[in-house]
Amino acid sequence: MKKTLVFYRGRAPKGEKTNWVMHEYRLETTHAFKANKEEWVVCRIFQKSTSVKKPMATASSPQSI
Repeated sequence: MKKTLVFYRGRAPKGEKTNWVMHEYRLETTHAFKANKEEWVVCRIFQKSTSVKKPMATASSPQSI
């Protein structure tokens, strides 16, 4: 199972959204209703890139020189 969490500056609901994101990964178990102290979670924390992506030219579209 994967959860995506976005970090905010300040408190809800007036907080300011940041570029920081955390992906939380855990294995799904048959006992999902019961929290187990032996469960492990892996997290990936990163800053989203703010660069603007330009559309790539395709083979069928004309290219200017």
